[in-house]
Amino acid sequence: MNIAVSQARDRDQLTLAGGFGAPKIARVELFETMAAAEPFWRRLENGTALATAYQRFDLLAAWQQHVGSRSHVTPAIVVAFGQDGEPLFLWPFGHMRKGPVTLMGFLGSKHSNFNLGLWRRDILPSIEGEIIQSILHKFEHQVDVVALCNQPLSWDGAGNPFALLPHQPSADISACLSLPPAAAQPIRRVLSGSMHSRLRNKERKLQRLPGYR
Repeated sequence: MNIAVSQARDRDQLTLAGGFGAPKIARVELFETMAAAEPFWRRLENGTALATAYQRFDLLAAWQQHVGSRSHVTPAIVVAFGQDGEPLFLWPFGHMRKGPVTLMGFLGSKHSNFNLGLWRRDILPSIEGEIIQSILHKFEHQVDVVALCNQPLSWDGAGNPFALLPHQPSADISACLSLPPAAAQPIRRVLSGSMHSRLRNKERKLQRLPGYR
């Protein structure tokens, strides 16, 4: 497969909504190795990108090495670049075969509770669902199904751009809460007794493993 998405050779510019001065996607590239995508990944991580801890490069590189490769997952990392050559967003995808069907989705599988991608914050107000769909359609000759699971509707005060696509609610809404900063023992105060007991049991099991800290 050609590393660059075929349409990227035409250098079509996708104008993000937002009027005059809105950034443009100069090209979209697909990387099939973690190493090839790493420089752009790190650049977004070291900036102010909207992302979860589950999409950090070090975590997913370790997952791909120890889990993904053994499960026949091939990285298919989508990176959109602006006119200045800087990455605008990165989708840490992979693809694999399930019988006769080729699936594309987030790397991390069940080890990732939240999937969001990495998005430069200054483009978030300009992202539209049509832009995301047009990029996904670029892969219609390479994959049969794009399955984007474990999607939070919002994260760190910003909406998830993937939520602009048609979607359905998850069976697990992954409720969250804010820990009271003034509490002496915040975990005990906001968790139920049964949940706290389960966490203690998990901790005891982890303590028996080498390297626990």
